Amino acid sequence: MPELDNLIVTPHVAGTTRESIARVAQVTVDNIDKFMRREHPDFVVNEKALKKYKQQI
Repeated sequence: MPELDNLIVTPHVAGTTRESIARVAQVTVDNIDKFMRREHPDFVVNEKALKKYKQQI
């Protein structure tokens, strides 16, 4: 591996605040609630899998 003495690597956590963590938790709870009520959750990553699941129930 080449040495890069002019490279600084840092983690990106600028958006990690108490408010953002609370919001992520609330969105997660809301989506679980919607899913359990057989409503369409927000922010679905895999629509194909969700549609397949809905066809099975």
